[in-house]
Amino acid sequence: MNIPASISAPIISLRQRGSARLPSWAKKLFNLSRSVRVTREGKWYILVVLVTGAVAINTGNNLLYLVLATLLSLIIISGLMSEFTMKGLDIRREQPRYALKGVAFQASVHIKNKKKIIPSISFRLYELPCRAMESRYSYVVKVGAGEDYTATALRTCMSRGLVELKGFKISTTFPFGLFLKSKHITSPEQIIVYPAIKPLSDVRLFSGILTARGESRCARGSGSELYNIRPYTESDDARHIHWKSAARSDSLMVKEFEQEAHKSVIVSFKNLLEEGGEEKFEDSVDEAAGTINFFLERGYTVALETLSGLTAEGTGKAHLYRLLEYLALLKPAGTGTPTIKVREV
Repeated sequence: MNIPASISAPIISLRQRGSARLPSWAKKLFNLSRSVRVTREGKWYILVVLVTGAVAINTGNNLLYLVLATLLSLIIISGLMSEFTMKGLDIRREQPRYALKGVAFQASVHIKNKKKIIPSISFRLYELPCRAMESRYSYVVKVGAGEDYTATALRTCMSRGLVELKGFKISTTFPFGLFLKSKHITSPEQIIVYPAIKPLSDVRLFSGILTARGESRCARGSGSELYNIRPYTESDDARHIHWKSAARSDSLMVKEFEQEAHKSVIVSFKNLLEEGGEEKFEDSVDEAAGTINFFLERGYTVALETLSGLTAEGTGKAHLYRLLEYLALLKPAGTGTPTIKVREV
């Protein structure tokens, strides 16, 4: 039926006014964003309810009507209690800023029950599925009204890079196990996944560098090899006193050490991608991380050179994490075969 414009306009305005007058509690009631699935036990329960209802209608027995009303009321009670369990929960993560690819790490989730009277009982907490992350759920028995609870779960990231975490899913079968009700909670966050530190397959490739740079200079310094023994002075460190020489003489003697040769290398990684060789490129990134770690563990000063640029040199664990973060966000700079070389500085 065609309605004239003069008549349809007031109808639209009435609809708009009606929706505007809808109270906030009603909007929340009709927009619950829940998903409900009947469990196996719930299917049997519904079958019993249907059979009881059919028998009650056919016989007209008041006792069967009372039993049917009781069974139906349990379904309503189940829905209300499961809804109260999932409502009023404030959830936030506490996890490391970074993770290693393929290495499981423990993440903590803090749960705050903001309800003043009703506790939240028996629910599971999942991390929403995201790119290349495997996560186990956390089972929570009870969070009392106004109480805090900390749940832990193991997570594993299977690819390097910046991983976007989306949020959580709460699911519960409380109280009777008839229905599985779920709710999604949005909680965006980012975590940097470092490449795996791949052990070097052949250390002999760097035997020349290790031999040339592993020797000490024939000069006094702060190395580990003994250079000389001389009389002790007040400015010397008492930890370096040579007690055997002091026992054989009447004066204290102190040890001097050789100065170690400066050890510095540049790990050159050509971040090129072969056609269809994404997996080989990722293996090369892991191998570059393993090469960097190999020299840093031996006290070398290391810098990383790629086709995208040259990083600053440094030593120690903090520098290792800086280079791993650089590799985690590194993208191919062109097409070709990725290669890794190490040269002395």
